[in-house]
Amino acid sequence: MNHYVYRIDRPSTGEYYIGVRSSMRPIHLDGAYMGSGPRIKEAVRCHGRSQFTKTIIARVFSRESALDTERRLVGPDQVCDPLCLNMAIGGGAGPWLSNANHAGAWNKRHAAKERERWAAGQAERDAKTTARERPSRGLFDALD
Repeated sequence: MNHYVYRIDRPSTGEYYIGVRSSMRPIHLDGAYMGSGPRIKEAVRCHGRSQFTKTIIARVFSRESALDTERRLVGPDQVCDPLCLNMAIGGGAGPWLSNANHAGAWNKRHAAKERERWAAGQAERDAKTTARERPSRGLFDALD
């Protein structure tokens, strides 16, 4: 299985989309795939594939690594960016900041709360990763 993180740009407007792809096809033969998000699909359908460029950002060994990379690249600030075609925070984080009304103005207070929730969740995920990567010292781990 090939896993990678990609970015699709529309140079004429500055719009962009960042996504993750896992495929059995070799990466260099997977160029036809242009994202699964509703906004990027609609944009490609309306404006034509020739208006977009796809760039591979990272090639990774596991789906989890790909999602982690996407999580770092697509946070609340990007989802709130009117040029970003992503509708949710990256990394399979769920619909915390689902951007169904992307064209409308965001409620700044609501966006700030969601950023705090996202940051707290990110800190928790980082702590779990750190604990997983740290070698076990047996009984004395609890004393740290």
